[in-house]
Amino acid sequence: MDKNYTQRPIPMSMWGKDHWTTLLYIASRCTDYHGVPALEHMRTDPDRHPGLASPRVPYGDKRYPTMLAAGAQAHDHDDWDCADDIETAGFVRVLGTGVNPVFKMTEKGWEVVKQLQTHRAQGLPSATFSPKAA
Repeated sequence: MDKNYTQRPIPMSMWGKDHWTTLLYIASRCTDYHGVPALEHMRTDPDRHPGLASPRVPYGDKRYPTMLAAGAQAHDHDDWDCADDIETAGFVRVLGTGVNPVFKMTEKGWEVVKQLQTHRAQGLPSATFSPKAA
């Protein structure tokens, strides 16, 4: 398998730790902050999402790929792209504006988050998670 994955949106079967931890982060922001993300907590490629880059995070020349299943990577894909993939899967709705997004979890999303939290509570890494029925 090619280690660089380019299909967009990335299907859930290819999600690795970055998609699952982004989903957990979104759920936490929905629980405690009315769905408003903190820009400095999102892995942002300022070339892809300049309006979402936090002024508190020095980006320099570093661009981190999204880690996918089976060791594959998606380049030019950050946490905002993961959020788009998560929305495509029906786990969250992205409301607000392009530079002021607000997340809203769906029932399906909350169910997957419960499964993922249980998985992590058992000491298993996010990268090995696969939802039972999504």
